[in-house]
Amino acid sequence: MILEIEQDLNGTWMAGVPQLTGDRASGATRGEAVRRMKVYALHILATNVENGEDHGVADILFTETLK
Repeated sequence: MILEIEQDLNGTWMAGVPQLTGDRASGATRGEAVRRMKVYALHILATNVENGEDHGVADILFTETLK
């Protein structure tokens, strides 16, 4: 997934993942905004998998093997 990061004119950092939602996370530092967006993105993925709506996105994270 692509994480888009930008800094507003007031100095606040914004991060977003366009593939998941239009929502963005903000932070006083670049690292804080990135960390918050990663947590939010993982939450969205987990919720979608739980609801059977992952649309293959979780396949990027997991590989199945039959033993």
